Amino acid sequence: MEKNNFILINGEKLILKAQPKKNSGGERQEVYTFEESAERLQKNLDQLIEYINKLPNEAMPQNKVVFSLYVHPAYIAKSHFPVNILKKYSAKVVGSKYSEINPEKQLPNQDKKDTNVYYILISRGNLENFRNEIFNLNQKNHKTDIQTIEKIKPFYNNEKIKFEDPLDNEEYEIVLHSFNDPEDSYILKDLSKYTKILNTKIINEFTDNVDGLTFIHAKLDKEKIKNIADYTFIRAIRIAQRIRNISIRSDSDTTSNNKFTLNTDYIDHSLNVAIFDGGFNSNSFMNQFVEYEDHTISKSNKYINHGIGVTSACLFGHIEDEEELIPYSNIKNYKILEDSCSSYSILKRIDKILRYEDIEFINLSIGPNQTIEDDDVHYWTAVLDKHFSTGDYFTCIAAGNSNERVHVPSDCVNAMAIGSANSNSNIWDRAFYSNIGPGRSPGFIKPDGIAFGGDSKNNKMFYVFNEYDNLIGTQGTSFASPYVLRTAIGIKAKYGSNLLPITLKAILIHHAEQSGNSSQEKIGWGRFNMNIDDMMTCHNHEIKVLYQGKINVKEYYRAEIPLPDIDIEGMLKIKATFCFSSSTDAEHPPSYTNHGLVATFIPHSEKKQKRKNGDLSESNKTDSFFSSSEMYTSEQELRRDSQKWETVLHSEKRKQASGLYKPYFEIKYHERAKGSDSSDTGELAFSLILTIESEKGVDIFNPVQIKYANILEQIQPKINIGTKITL
Repeated sequence: MEKNNFILINGEKLILKAQPKKNSGGERQEVYTFEESAERLQKNLDQLIEYINKLPNEAMPQNKVVFSLYVHPAYIAKSHFPVNILKKYSAKVVGSKYSEINPEKQLPNQDKKDTNVYYILISRGNLENFRNEIFNLNQKNHKTDIQTIEKIKPFYNNEKIKFEDPLDNEEYEIVLHSFNDPEDSYILKDLSKYTKILNTKIINEFTDNVDGLTFIHAKLDKEKIKNIADYTFIRAIRIAQRIRNISIRSDSDTTSNNKFTLNTDYIDHSLNVAIFDGGFNSNSFMNQFVEYEDHTISKSNKYINHGIGVTSACLFGHIEDEEELIPYSNIKNYKILEDSCSSYSILKRIDKILRYEDIEFINLSIGPNQTIEDDDVHYWTAVLDKHFSTGDYFTCIAAGNSNERVHVPSDCVNAMAIGSANSNSNIWDRAFYSNIGPGRSPGFIKPDGIAFGGDSKNNKMFYVFNEYDNLIGTQGTSFASPYVLRTAIGIKAKYGSNLLPITLKAILIHHAEQSGNSSQEKIGWGRFNMNIDDMMTCHNHEIKVLYQGKINVKEYYRAEIPLPDIDIEGMLKIKATFCFSSSTDAEHPPSYTNHGLVATFIPHSEKKQKRKNGDLSESNKTDSFFSSSEMYTSEQELRRDSQKWETVLHSEKRKQASGLYKPYFEIKYHERAKGSDSSDTGELAFSLILTIESEKGVDIFNPVQIKYANILEQIQPKINIGTKITL
């Protein structure tokens, strides 16, 4: 059936401020009395002080120490964080991670174990004062803070070492709790002093700071690592991973006599697209679309075929025989890979380019050979997410080809992690090699989705041009990733410059299709739709509405769901996708994102919620839509209310049309910083795409367009006049 209608835009004009909700929370239940907590924690503090007194003074510069503080699982909400007692003793939170604990007591009918452990920096003198004064605290907020703390303990050196039995020639990554601040400059200097008393030294290859973490690429004496880990500011020591293997795999069917028609009608020369990879051949016919910069030192061409293949996929996608080739933009290819360079130096090349060049679309089919970790955010992820958090970039990152958990940096919450599908036909599954989820939470749905990337076991290869302008069949998420990027570029090239990067992300996720053969953990939101016009159009029996809006923190908004003023028989299928970008805190993986959005579905504007006593409240009755249980597989994540801090919300529901009356989404934007409540009053830019479909085929598009004629309008595709060239 032909689609005659384009997606409706200006949905943000249907968003209005709403009355704030009354806080329905009752008094906090206490697990322990103050006396119970003080007695237990004083014993903990005695053990902590005994432990640090055995450490060399040089391991605790300026008489400061970092220890571990576990909040009781009943109090992991940021509003319960014991900020007042820490402030009293000039203690500072320098990091956190997920943990499990068996508390001595639980609230009635609860059996919670998952919690956060916080790394607390304090002077030894104030630690002693805390221990001695704990029973004499008089302020109510100090006492209630004490009651939230389950345990205090040393941050032991074996908890910091993230490997076993290293080889003699290994290189390491040391992560310090240290801000890029003159006041913290002593931390790195005193680490060198400390290693001298151990009769060893750190050969520092590279140092950089992100948020409250300092990353050091170093050579160490492996026999001294345990002693080095006693240094109180060290958060982690791990083996430094090199760049993952990206040798291009090709089959024997390299062809050179194919005839292709090159259609340049849709190129948008205003778009800035960057590929960071292994190089490009300036003699290629693709050179007419590619600007090339070499940022390497060795001038080796070892990875040139990979860089050319990725560039080909970004320009033309998967190439079929006798196909019309349609590029949507020019590309700037940055050669940054070389064997003589560490992964840290390679990332600094990318970092420098992003700081000084105007780029909107990015592909990364490279990264360290390392799966993501729940406890720590990798250096690559931390650096890149800082750039991408501005919302100015649309980035695709290859998820990796080792059939294990997704690789760094595809866990960036502000980028799209792309896995591979084994086919571009109607029958498909995940490619056998494509890395899987879950991601870290927040950022749980990784990969974001998959696209055809070739699969030798399925005898379906992904065809790209090589350095001799011949077609080669290959496979890998390295090619699925630029294939998706090309689709996003194409949407913007064909349908207008007003589409934000987060809107392009929302459109792609919104139209991804699930497979009955693979779980969400393996394919994310599903296989992406590569048909641009299919995504941007709709039938008469459906409407698609695009909202690009901004909302203020801690305020409520209503996003109206447009329906026609006609009687509709049967069921309506409603699908919605929210996307936004968020600033991040790398030292706090449990609260990595600082921005969160809650969207509540209100199907009927005149039906009120019932209170427990049976009376009607002032609030409208809500209905489940974005269900945490559909996103998270573990009880742990469900309990944490983690969905609030995800940068993507996506779901669909079937509703009786007769049960809908002026439906809307109630939206609220939340902020936090360093895992605690934030006092900021900023704005959040977000995109929402909404599809409403009549299962009985009732024409709803035309009545909606008439009803909202002064608000909504169809997006208009650009018309470009170009030339067709036969190759």
